[in-house]
Amino acid sequence: MLITLGVISMDDAAALAQSRQGHVLALVAVGAGIAATLLCSVLGIGSDITGVIVSATAGIPAVIGLVGTRARRDKSADLRRLQHGELRRPVSSVVLLLAVSILAVDSALGVLLVAIVPPDAPAGVGWLVVLAIFVASFLMATYASHYLDPRPYAMASVAVLGMVAARVVILVVTLSSIGAPEAIPLYLGTLVLHVFTLGAVLLGVFVGRRRHTRFVAEKAARLESELRLDAPSDARTQEPSRARTRIPPRSRLRSASLGAPLRRRRRGRNESG
Repeated sequence: MLITLGVISMDDAAALAQSRQGHVLALVAVGAGIAATLLCSVLGIGSDITGVIVSATAGIPAVIGLVGTRARRDKSADLRRLQHGELRRPVSSVVLLLAVSILAVDSALGVLLVAIVPPDAPAGVGWLVVLAIFVASFLMATYASHYLDPRPYAMASVAVLGMVAARVVILVVTLSSIGAPEAIPLYLGTLVLHVFTLGAVLLGVFVGRRRHTRFVAEKAARLESELRLDAPSDARTQEPSRARTRIPPRSRLRSASLGAPLRRRRRGRNESG
């Protein structure tokens, strides 16, 4: 009982440390995103390309946090948590990564739309790009929903609102730097479409949570198989110590060769007697 309580307290302490680290990395990401936005405005870079640069810059701290958590985790403790249906990741890092991923897809497709599609193209091409943004947001939210406990819908909404806030800052700074502040209301009006992005994300969370139990079970099975594959390597490291305690085959043969004449002499004495 005391051991169990000790393990739980250690897990809670690790979770608290991960949460604090996630908050710090989120603040670092926000600062890096703002710095990248100002730098792009000074260089005269367009809003869509700025969005790609900002999302990449802000996403680096989130990726660092998640990779560091994965490298420091104890597989056995992680398996115990998975068997109880718990997926422990820094929620703030997951929210940040979801927000910058949606921003990156939105900005990258905007760059492709301007660079590839001619100005006289049908309006349906632009709507196809918008639909692609919604589909990508849905798929990303489906996966991220497994790591947004205990309030997945609220955390997913925060990610979308953070993406929209970043887009507003990028548009205001970019349009002001090029001397077109009168175009700000027009561009901000297009952000109303992100209401549908929010709907796609919430739908993705709904679909992901419906198969959450299966997702956790599959992840636990994969982790258990990894632990089984690691077990033979530990057994191989112990084999030399066991081998040193065995009697060498040559010594057994030598003792057998010395014992055979003695047995013959005793047998001959018994027969003569």
